[in-house]
Amino acid sequence: MIVNSSAETTATPQKAAAGSLLPGGKAATSQGTLSKDQFLKLLIEQLKHQDPLSPMQNTEFTSQMAQFSQLEQLYNVNTSLGTMAQASVSANNAQSLSLIGKEVKAAGNSIEVKNGAASDMAFNLPEAASDASVTVSDAKGNVVATIDAGAKASGDNTVAWDGRDAAGQPVASGTYTFSVNAHNLAGNSITASTYMRGVVKSVSIQNGVSYLNLGNNIKIQLGDVMEVSQPGTATTSAAVKNLGIFSY
Repeated sequence: MIVNSSAETTATPQKAAAGSLLPGGKAATSQGTLSKDQFLKLLIEQLKHQDPLSPMQNTEFTSQMAQFSQLEQLYNVNTSLGTMAQASVSANNAQSLSLIGKEVKAAGNSIEVKNGAASDMAFNLPEAASDASVTVSDAKGNVVATIDAGAKASGDNTVAWDGRDAAGQPVASGTYTFSVNAHNLAGNSITASTYMRGVVKSVSIQNGVSYLNLGNNIKIQLGDVMEVSQPGTATTSAAVKNLGIFSY
């Protein structure tokens, strides 16, 4: 944008020097970016102070108005996207609150040990396995136990753990993780999908993300939920019920 006055000054439509004064005495932003209102004010000031002997050409004026129109459209798009994002967050939060008291199945591989009782380890196999084993690790990644699960059918499976390490000693209460190693009937390795089940005790929202609290420090994101059901419809072991993760 060219502003002609007694002293000629040049400024771009999108940028202005940080700290410089704009029409109305307002300073440009620290990044030097003009808002649509500031751009329009500069355009008006240019028209007010143009040289009568050398007025702005129609093509130049049309070009600057087109730039302003594009700027306004981008501003409106950003505003609409921000509104949609806020609405999406609100909808997710409302949906997560409705899950309190419901039993959920979610992707994950966390298990909890409390007072010597461990929750079952659940996983899904894409095909039948001739042999399968489950490795349990502590929070530091150290292997504490390996359970031989034997042959397993395709689909959902569970393996119980007595909460003891390889030496037969009870492990400390806390959160552990597990992984599955399985082979199909041809002896080839197959990938198992691990998951968790639990009744939602409460919901916490952190930085706009909803977390479902299943008790005993187990949290899952709403997006990880694979299935929702009424408590008591899933098969659980007595050890899991004693943990308080499931309520009946």
